[in-house]
Amino acid sequence: MQTKALLLKDWLVLSRQMKVFLVLIAVFSAVPVLSVSSFAIVYSAMLPYTAMAFDERDKWDRLAAMMPYRESDLVLSKYLLGYAGLAGVLAVAACSRLLLHRTEELAMLAVLAAVALLVLAFSAPLLFRWGVERGRMLFVFLMVAVATGSSSLATGLVGFDGGDAAGGSLVWLAFVGLALLVQPFSVALSVRGRRKKQG
Repeated sequence: MQTKALLLKDWLVLSRQMKVFLVLIAVFSAVPVLSVSSFAIVYSAMLPYTAMAFDERDKWDRLAAMMPYRESDLVLSKYLLGYAGLAGVLAVAACSRLLLHRTEELAMLAVLAAVALLVLAFSAPLLFRWGVERGRMLFVFLMVAVATGSSSLATGLVGFDGGDAAGGSLVWLAFVGLALLVQPFSVALSVRGRRKKQG
């Protein structure tokens, strides 16, 4: 119940502060161009960062510390916000592909969703531990380190470009599975990080 109330609070704040931008994200997700859809998909999973920035600006963290909210509820509500945003954008993007009979792009949408989930999983613990501003800078350094090893990932996903179809399917399914598997560990790290930050 507490998580549901926190999720509703975040949604009301975002819908009032970023109404036009949220509409644009929905429109971008429907555009049948993967580069445009990818922006919408990845950004939808980053909605928790924006909500956390508003929380820090309005000193919500201090107020929440005086209220009967569990740390796990405060953290989980942000993850659920990201999951809900991602699910909504994916649904719009998938429907646009189905209407245009471009079902071959559905697998690519799944991979983009997995990327968005991994971005959320790796960056959220940093933000909960050090705050939005410091956590964002640390996240940039982390992404630079990850980028150096991304060539092996690109090689593994070569099935998208006409390689072994069965092998390519196994690779992207494994990638999506990995993105889902790391979520509980990320939530646990975020709860621990928030507790340390609150002292």
